[in-house]
Amino acid sequence: MLKFKHRHLHLRHHDLVAFATHPALGLASLTRQQLLDIYAGAVANWKQVGGPDAPIVVFHRPAGDALERIVRDRFFGSGLHVTDRAVVVDDPGRMISHVAATRYSIGVVSLGNAIMSGETVALLGIDGAKPTLADFRKGTYRLSRPLGLVIGSSPSRAAMHFVKFVYGADARRVIEGHGFAPVTMDLVIGVPPERDLLIQERRYRSLVDYLGRHMGMQITVELELFPSYGDVLEELREGRVNAAFLGGLSLAVAKREMGVEPIATVQRAGMATARGLLVTRKDRNIHSWKDLRGKSLGLVDRESATGYLYPLLYFREHGVERLDDFVGKIVFTGSHDLAFAKVASGELDAAAGKDSVLRDISRVRPEIASALRVLASSPPLPGETFVLARDLRFPCFDCHDLGTAAAPGAVDMPQRPDQLDELLRELLLGLHDDSAGVPVLEALGADRFVAPAPEPLRELERMIERAGVPSSEVFSPSP
Repeated sequence: MLKFKHRHLHLRHHDLVAFATHPALGLASLTRQQLLDIYAGAVANWKQVGGPDAPIVVFHRPAGDALERIVRDRFFGSGLHVTDRAVVVDDPGRMISHVAATRYSIGVVSLGNAIMSGETVALLGIDGAKPTLADFRKGTYRLSRPLGLVIGSSPSRAAMHFVKFVYGADARRVIEGHGFAPVTMDLVIGVPPERDLLIQERRYRSLVDYLGRHMGMQITVELELFPSYGDVLEELREGRVNAAFLGGLSLAVAKREMGVEPIATVQRAGMATARGLLVTRKDRNIHSWKDLRGKSLGLVDRESATGYLYPLLYFREHGVERLDDFVGKIVFTGSHDLAFAKVASGELDAAAGKDSVLRDISRVRPEIASALRVLASSPPLPGETFVLARDLRFPCFDCHDLGTAAAPGAVDMPQRPDQLDELLRELLLGLHDDSAGVPVLEALGADRFVAPAPEPLRELERMIERAGVPSSEVFSPSP
């Protein structure tokens, strides 16, 4: 969903973009390279690509036209110069009739417009993939443009009743009957700053793309990166994010406050749990917690079990009730890798962080790991877990408050699509068995996804109780 000054744009369906020819041409499919050569002028006769011996008439759309931009950005590339022999159709709405009336022509059209026009044209496949809803949903045909609803910030109930109809099964049949692929909802996956945000983008982007290809085109999948654990929780709480990767304390917060459903846990180096580490530099005269009096200590984030709750509990169990009075300075680093890096560089005397992050660092920056000494470690705690919001609502209803269903005149808001949790669980748990999923796991630095285990979360709950931290402190937004 995109938000403008006074409008909300909700993606409602995909309109397939296709290359149309006269039906008498007799070609079913061309390769991407053949189409590029035709539009560049390198191929000027249909005989060169398996068709009749006849010159190709290229109809092109004017610069700035929506479909022209889609094809240039997603198919041709900005460097392609369309042949000077191309005929520019000044009125793009007449592209279909031009192709239908010209025997050896080709032009770019939308599938929806082609069906509704009543004209007879042939739509070319690309590399064997057909411009059909079936191939689009399978992910083999990818050329499309998004279309949506623009809704005012304060729509009437009558308007939202219409929106509800548009999201329903009857409207979906109408939309599909006109060649469009409906979008039921946006699945927005929030990712916290366990690592640097650029690293997180590289790690999770391929997974989001994979899920988008395999969940069917009625669901769009988006990635949202956040600078703090608290921000992820706040967005989950407000419904702007409806899925997330959470670990440790943030998982406990989301499960306790929002009732999220754990779907699958990331397994790295054979382990689906995480341990908190308290580390210092090997060359510092620091060998136990006692030596940290008056020293600088790095913590990650107040919603981090390994980078906040564990060191808090560790010091309290050694008689240190107020950590800020015992150490000289506390620094919240915001990410685990930065906490370890600051100790290795000498900027901090000690820090707490997650063991799996330190293992990852040791592979790419071994000088950091080799400079550190582990003073203490926690019991196994929940590893990074993919969770789904309990109540997934359709996006139009999430950002327009129309009252509760019991209120007079209220709109009965649709809820989560059936079996979305089962589909996500099946995709994630089967990722390691799919050849296309292996590089996704490699980008994540993971072995596989496994079913979430209850015991590490119970251990974390016990830690919260033992730490004696007030609920308002443990379960508060990050500073």
